[in-house]
Amino acid sequence: MNVVPLSRYAKPTWEEALEDFLNLKGAEGRAPRTLTDYRKHVTRFFTRFPDAYENEKEARSALLKHLAQAKTPSTHNLRLEYLRGFSRWLWEEGIFTNDVTYKLKKQKNPGKFIPVDKDSLLSLLGLPDLATYTGYRDYCLILFTLDTATRPGEALKLIPSDFNLRSLEVHIPSLVAKTRISRTIPISGETTKSIRKLLSVRHPEWKDNVPLFASSDGLCMLETSWGKRMRGYSKKLGVKITPYMLRHSSATLFLRNGGSSFALQRMMGHTSMEMTERYVHLVQDDVKQEHKKHSALSGMFEEIHRKRRL
Repeated sequence: MNVVPLSRYAKPTWEEALEDFLNLKGAEGRAPRTLTDYRKHVTRFFTRFPDAYENEKEARSALLKHLAQAKTPSTHNLRLEYLRGFSRWLWEEGIFTNDVTYKLKKQKNPGKFIPVDKDSLLSLLGLPDLATYTGYRDYCLILFTLDTATRPGEALKLIPSDFNLRSLEVHIPSLVAKTRISRTIPISGETTKSIRKLLSVRHPEWKDNVPLFASSDGLCMLETSWGKRMRGYSKKLGVKITPYMLRHSSATLFLRNGGSSFALQRMMGHTSMEMTERYVHLVQDDVKQEHKKHSALSGMFEEIHRKRRL
């Protein structure tokens, strides 16, 4: 009769538990960036509060302290989201007797979207050196982002076969999409024309698996590299513009030009209207300001009162 050693049933360390958790999430198809974020947030928490894993009461207290020290709603919500996922898994696996994030809620986050004005965007499009591959690639990537509001991390992974230039569409595959939900987005004629030209100047040995917006050596350009190039353009322009600010600008301009919030939700790949509504509210605030300045009654009663005083 084989005897199972007691050590087999010993409670794993939090590092061992985290590896099992990440393997599970990887098998579920979670994006590499998501797995990296889980690792970062869980490791940071248990490094700061080493006793939290051994004592659930201490874990709850430490978690509340960890969340209270977040300086912004965004930081608070990210910490809670990733630690909640791990905590629930510990509970489901029987490692914890409770979910220590039970009843904890995210903070309301109005967001801080900073759209760029049209004049600055037009000036930005004039900065890349169109006589070079990298310059023309940058120009096309800026144009593509403004046209589709695609996330930088998604755009940089797209390959030529993801584009149907005849039907003026781009397909964001599920493995590329941040939410792991595929979507198809229309693209304008101007963007299509630019992409055709970009394809024509690619290195002849690059195969279809080389991303459309590849680095000069045919590799997938990193988000950090794209951010660095945008900082260079921003410095020349004298206006701060990040890759995500292009996405935000695309969304707000789409709404200001009469686009529907439901179409925008589909374009941006939001799984719910909650995120999209933040852009809607931003545009509505613009409308309120414009109404205050340009209403037919603006200044009318001030003029009437002035005449009465005379």
